Amino acid sequence: MNIEVTLASKVPSKYFDTPAAVYVITSEDIRRSGATSIPELLRMVPGADVERIDSNRWAVGIRSGADRFTRTLLVMIDGRSVYSPIYGGVNWEDVDLVFEDIDRVEVVRGPGGTYWGANACTGIVNIITKKAQDTQGGLVSVGTGTPVEKAFGTVRYGGKTDHDLYYRIYAKYFDRGALHHPGANEDRYRDPNPPLDDYDEWQMGQVGFRTDKAVSPRDSVTVQGDFYSSEIGLYAQTYGLTFVPGTGITYDVDQKKKGSYGGNFLGRWQRKLGPDSDWTMQIYYDKAEHREVLYNSNTDIVDLDFQHRFRWILGQEITWGLGYRFISSRTSGLENSYFDPPDETYNLPSAFIQDDIELVRDYLRFIIGSKFEHNEVTGFEIQPSVRLLWTPTKEQTFWAAVSRAVRTPSRIDYEYRQTIPIHGLPSPPFPDPYIYERYFYMNEKPQDELSYELGHRILFGPNLSVDTALHYSYFWNSDTTELILDIPADTTNPALYFGYREERSDSKATVKTYGGEISVNYKPFDWWRLSAYHMIFRLQAVKDASSTMTEESIDNSTKYSPRHQSVLRSYMDLPGNTKLDWMLRYVAEIPFPSAMPLSKNMVSSYYSLDVRIAWNVRPNIELSIIGQNLLDKEHPEYSSDSEVPRGVYGKIRWQW
Repeated sequence: MNIEVTLASKVPSKYFDTPAAVYVITSEDIRRSGATSIPELLRMVPGADVERIDSNRWAVGIRSGADRFTRTLLVMIDGRSVYSPIYGGVNWEDVDLVFEDIDRVEVVRGPGGTYWGANACTGIVNIITKKAQDTQGGLVSVGTGTPVEKAFGTVRYGGKTDHDLYYRIYAKYFDRGALHHPGANEDRYRDPNPPLDDYDEWQMGQVGFRTDKAVSPRDSVTVQGDFYSSEIGLYAQTYGLTFVPGTGITYDVDQKKKGSYGGNFLGRWQRKLGPDSDWTMQIYYDKAEHREVLYNSNTDIVDLDFQHRFRWILGQEITWGLGYRFISSRTSGLENSYFDPPDETYNLPSAFIQDDIELVRDYLRFIIGSKFEHNEVTGFEIQPSVRLLWTPTKEQTFWAAVSRAVRTPSRIDYEYRQTIPIHGLPSPPFPDPYIYERYFYMNEKPQDELSYELGHRILFGPNLSVDTALHYSYFWNSDTTELILDIPADTTNPALYFGYREERSDSKATVKTYGGEISVNYKPFDWWRLSAYHMIFRLQAVKDASSTMTEESIDNSTKYSPRHQSVLRSYMDLPGNTKLDWMLRYVAEIPFPSAMPLSKNMVSSYYSLDVRIAWNVRPNIELSIIGQNLLDKEHPEYSSDSEVPRGVYGKIRWQW
């Protein structure tokens, strides 16, 4: 409860005194988890839904349905946004770090648009890396296993120059195998070219650096950067379309590795003006060349951010800031899958202000603030919030919040075009009529959220704490698919043998979400620590009267997340410099829309157990064995197309 967090209000505060549903994954949690990817770390967070799609893709949501791109979740690394302005959401396959260099992962469940801007609706994740002076010396970490974690390794070295400049450099690489695909090599769904079972293998390399220097007693400067390159196995069905009867349709399965790469540079200058006053200036450049089967993208982002905090009259703490972001994106695609126009540039100026008022010293605080942002699609957006923190005793605190947040359209929402056949087979003389469907993603409306939250934290002595949070949110202008034109195929007239159906995206639905999370931390002995949580989540969608969506289709949109999830973690420090750590998860069933042709209508509930055994041969050498998904041979998490197998890997870490 004394861990410092900055994500909830952009200023440092204790976890116990934060008026938001926060959770912190510490460096010890990361080291003892056995996780090998950022999404796997987020399984520890109450309210997070993490589902593995295949070996290189995840669906991650917080207080929302999890999808390939969850567009209401904002993810940052040291304050640098990795939210894609083209697709919305996060390309998790492009996000990786040296886990030994992560200081903590701060997570806010609920809206944070007041401080972080658009798209911070249902949650915010900020991965904070260690300072260079905290990673001095060398590190070598290598491992191998089966079937997914085939090989991985990290080399890092930190040092100090004669001018008190601290630095570290690193390089890492991994080779991951494919998941199990039960329908591979079978003629499923009348697919003439079913996927191979190992299409989603994945290799990635990354290098980077960080420098920190105190240039004066008041000033500190940080410069850091990373560069990555990957080969990602992908699978998708692609079509070459011809609307002349009798000439045939090209129907292909694209199954290949796509190379993606990117990099970033970040600079930060911090100045301390007094005990309760400081300012920070940050600038970063981010480049991402991301490749998919149906389209490719190349994005450049320049972001400038300034923040100032100071004490004012009557116990008020004012925090304000200005920001500017420039985005340039270029795309390319297939004849029937493309962005129109292919290239775009955007400017995003913003400002925010927050007033933290101590109404009764050490007892009652009132926080009010708002973000002001202008984008070139929806115009001017305001995202205010009001929060109240009541601490009746030193052992418990209550908090409440009302917030507005906005998800602004990404390019795929309003510039993406796609044409696909939805019936029939490519086998002349066409025994079944072809019907074509054309999607126009032309939704330029923001999705508005109004959220109500309540929370309570209590300490039962030094070894037991309970954290409870409840939430209730409305989302206006939620996505729908509207019918524009429908011309059925006419089998009696060869000239009209091909039908035509045109649809476009719109915002004609209202979504309501509600639920809660309770987490418990208990330390029965000095050598044993337990953590547990349970979450309940409900989502309901109602379409507007003017919407052409069917009731079945709108009902299907509520079926993308489990209604219950539970996690129990245990850390044991055993004799002989040995550690035994495990995490048991329960995930309730996930019903899927019946319209999804390549998936069963339900992912069954499952239990999953990960176990880690570590032995410190010497104080600086650790051997560990990690078993993942030990309770069954394999199980699906996102759909029946991919099943996560039981796996085991060994790891050795040497520090000096």
